[in-house]
Parts: sequence; structure tokens; C-alpha cells
Amino acid sequence: MTIPAAPYGGYSLANLTSELGLVQSARDKLNRNIVPTRSNLQRKYKGIREQLPGQYARRGMVNSGIFNKSYARSFEEQERARQSVEQNFNDALEQLFLRQSAAESAYAESAGQQALEDYLAKAALAAEIKDVL
Repeated sequence: MTIPAAPYGGYSLANLTSELGLVQSARDKLNRNIVPTRSNLQRKYKGIREQLPGQYARRGMVNSGIFNKSYARSFEEQERARQSVEQNFNDALEQLFLRQSAAESAYAESAGQQALEDYLAKAALAAEIKDVL
């Protein structure tokens, strides 16, 4: 991502507010989408577990250790899938934080540079006035 330059090479307040608005919008969208994603994941594995007794009953293996192992494995798979979803969510939030931080840093650097330039210009003007007097 490149940060757009303001006039005279600085990063303007308009650029900063625009970027922060985009970051907040993306963060809100992530937060809206994570809840149904979690719910869909739970529903998916609940459905898988509900089908297991019927599958093993047809084979006459409901009371076998294989059924119990498959049932336990469905919880393990659900947990791995949940961890993957959460990791992706946290990675996306981290990227948004970095994007926000970059925009704020660019603005602060630009504001600091502008303040220094203003100070040096005033100092030069004061020196010229002093020389004239």
C-alpha cells in the first residue's frame, strides 16, 4: 500500500482521516462476519455428529470403539477449524492495525517536518529583519 502524498510532499489530514475511515470500515466488516462464521462452523460439525450414529448403525458398529473414535475426532476437527478461523481473523485485524499505524506515522512525520520548516523559515526571517535593523 502506498500512502498518497499531499501537496508539497506531506501527508495531509484529509489523507489520514480517509485512511482511518477505511480501516475502521474494514474492521467493522470483519467483526460483523466473524459471528456468523463461528456459528456456521458449529452448525456444520453438529450436523456431522448427528449423522454418525446412523452411519455406524447401518454397519452394526454403533457400540464399537470406532464409532467413539470418529465421534471424538469430529470434535478435534471442529477445534482445528475454529482455531484456523480465529487465526485468520486475528491476522486480518493485525494487518488493519499496521495499516492504521502506517497512516498515523506518515501524518505525524509530515506534521513534524512541516513544523520544522515553519520554524526555520521564521528563524531566517528574524535574521533578515535583525540584519536590516
